Parts: sequence; structure tokens; C-alpha cells
Amino acid sequence: MSQTETTESSAVSDATDPPRRPQFLAVVGSRVSEAASVAATVAPHVSPLVCAPHSTSPSRLRATFAAMRQPDTPFVVATDSAAAVRDADKVLVTDGGIVVEDGTPADLLAVPGLFAQRYGDEIGANFSDPGKDVADE
Repeated sequence: MSQTETTESSAVSDATDPPRRPQFLAVVGSRVSEAASVAATVAPHVSPLVCAPHSTSPSRLRATFAAMRQPDTPFVVATDSAAAVRDADKVLVTDGGIVVEDGTPADLLAVPGLFAQRYGDEIGANFSDPGKDVADE
């Protein structure tokens, strides 16, 4: 195995191994500017803050986020796309600049709420009813 292969394997392992992976925090708001304002407040020392408008498919945004993550740096995203951040470790959901929900994407989809409603609207499913299974896009 070459040195390049070893380094690439280590980077992938760091990014995917939860105990070693830095936190991926997502702030989801109805507007990216609102989410960015809250993200800058809750994570003032994390740079860069990634602002990602819902201008592309959630799958593309998720792939972009995965490519941007660094093994040794926390990753903070401000977006208006709930479906794009389902790989996040923690999600803060804002409404009018106030955090109204927080938790893992799976936890937020398990209960009726703003995140579940936005997620369902984006992928064309109804996640606002309790007990719904979370299906892949």
C-alpha cells in the first residue's frame, strides 16, 4: 500500500468513525440568513460557517457536505434544507430567529414538528405524523 493510499484511508476513517469524527452541526431555518445568524451565535469560533441555500437537491447538498468535512474540524452548516442535513450529528431548527427544536435528525423526524414537516415537504412525504418510518429519498 502506498503512502497516498494510507493517508486517504486514514482521512476516510476519521470522517466516518463516530468516536473520532468532529461534530457536524446543522442549523435549519426558513431562510439561510436566519439560520446563519443563529449558527454564528451558537458556534462563534467555528470557521468556516457553510451557508447552503436549498437551490439543489438534498442528495447533492449532502454529498457536498461530506466532501467539505475535515477530519479534525467541527463542521457547521446553515441551510433552509432539512433533508440535506440528515447526516448531521445535531440539528437546530429555527423559526423567526429562535431555536424551536433540536436533536438528531432521526429524533426530530420521529415526532411531529417543524423539522419533520420541512423534511417531508422537500422529499414529498408526510413525516409530521408520529410513528412514520423515515424512508430514503
